[in-house]
This record gives sequence, C-alpha cells and structure tokens, in this order.
Amino acid sequence: MPVLPGLSPFQPITSDVLKDVVGKNMQNPSVASIATYLTSDYAITWQPIYDRVEYPQAGTTNLQFFSNVRGTSATLITGGATATRIKNFRDTNLDQAGFMSMKGFIMVALGISYIPLGYGTVSTSALNYCDDMQRLAYGGYLELDFIDMPYLRIGLDNIGDKDKTPAVMASTANNAIMFVAGGLGKNPFDIDPVYFIAPQENFSCFATLDGTALNIGSVLDVKLTLYGYQIRPAQ
Repeated sequence: MPVLPGLSPFQPITSDVLKDVVGKNMQNPSVASIATYLTSDYAITWQPIYDRVEYPQAGTTNLQFFSNVRGTSATLITGGATATRIKNFRDTNLDQAGFMSMKGFIMVALGISYIPLGYGTVSTSALNYCDDMQRLAYGGYLELDFIDMPYLRIGLDNIGDKDKTPAVMASTANNAIMFVAGGLGKNPFDIDPVYFIAPQENFSCFATLDGTALNIGSVLDVKLTLYGYQIRPAQ
C-alpha cells in the first residue's frame, strides 16, 4: 500500500515530516485545515480503523459500516455461530458513529475481509465459502462518502490481488477438480493521493449488493479496514 513520502507504516511520524507533504500528496476540499494538527500538541501514529458487519444467509442489498460502534450490540459470528454480541476491539475500533471525533485520519488504503461461519472439515465447506465470497464480491460495490458527498465507488472485486489465484478442492473423489477463489480481499486498494479525514468530519461507508442468498447454512461477516495514520491530541 502507498505511504507518505519518506514514511513507513506501523511507526510514529512527526508533524515536521507531514508539513512537507501537505498540499502535494493529500486530497480533501478542506485539506488546508490539516496544518492545525501538525504541531507538538498532536501525536501522529499508524492506526487503521475497521468495522465488522454480518451478511445473512438470506441475503441483503446493503451493508452499512461504522454505524454500530464499539460498545453497541450487533449480530455477528461468534464462537462458530451467529449471536448478538457487544462489539469490542475484535469487531471495530471506532467509538462514535460516522466521524472521527477529536481525531484526524490520513487514509492511504482500504481492505475487505470475508469471514465464514466456519471452515469445517466436510468436503463442501471450503467450496461453499469461496462460492459465497464471490457472490458478494462480484455482486456489489463499496461507496465512501465524506460530508455527504460521494468520494469513491468501487466494485468489491477490485479490492484484492488479481495476480493470486488460490484454489480449493471441489471434490474429495478427484483432487484434479479445483475451484478457483481468486485473490478477493487479499490485498488493500490503494488511495493515491491519500485522503485526510478531518476531526468532526462525518463520513459513511456502505456496500450495495445484489442481495443474493448464500449457500444453505452459510453466513459471512464482512470486515472493512481503512488503513492509515491517526492524528490525535498528545497525551
């Protein structure tokens, strides 16, 4: 994934470094406001934000991310079954729905993960998972809106590595029969130039889908991750 010039993910960066790239490698109609946060009063660290939602077996035409924040209840895969749970850091790290509160965020990439109800040991489990994953990926698109204005629309199948084609056995009787899963959800989609989400700037992320039902007995959790640097008041 891309990072800002001279920077590496997973390591803190300084405000002086960010000052060198303001206006050259970021996009946002209010990008000039980032200068407010490039001071010693703010800490800048690599910290992706993420959220996990459920796609039910019967299908749905909309998945809304970052609407049920940490500490709220949601139906998700838990312990090999679907259950209502209180979302914690396993599921999301956003504390307020739809905006960054007092924290700014420099988004450099986004990624999608498809989480099955259970991999299982029966011959059809992996095959059904790959089939379900493709039903979603080839039957929907992701939209990101900032301040109620569309920023990005992209097919879910574009989020992943097309150069990798992992496959699973489609039959226990003949291991030459293979089911190609593709590289869906394997690698993030780069945001270039990167995007600055200002503190208190509302945003929404949702997937619009065909609503196709999954294989009998199947459920998928879908996890969206926005990769980037978080800017927050220094402790």
